[in-house]
Amino acid sequence: MERKKRARKDRADMRERVCRALDIFPDTVGKAAVVEIRGRNFVYVRQGSRILLYTPEKIRVRIPEGAVCVEGKRLACTAYSAGAVGIDGFIDRVSFEEL
Repeated sequence: MERKKRARKDRADMRERVCRALDIFPDTVGKAAVVEIRGRNFVYVRQGSRILLYTPEKIRVRIPEGAVCVEGKRLACTAYSAGAVGIDGFIDRVSFEEL
């Protein structure tokens, strides 16, 4: 188990070094999640595989690296297709979690 985690970490480090050398963003290569925050009212998560928790105060979305947790008021999932999730409402906090 320890060996698998180390191999994934080494691949991620290599990807980051290659991206820096080529002057491109690391999230455009591979299966990294992209999280866009637009003001305080909209969050867009790409590479979100499934919704883990859905309440008006908290929405958790599974991503390859773990989960993204969006907290706020009157939250609603306004888009969900092909690994992309749009979350609308008054956003207080966006955090990343390991699973």
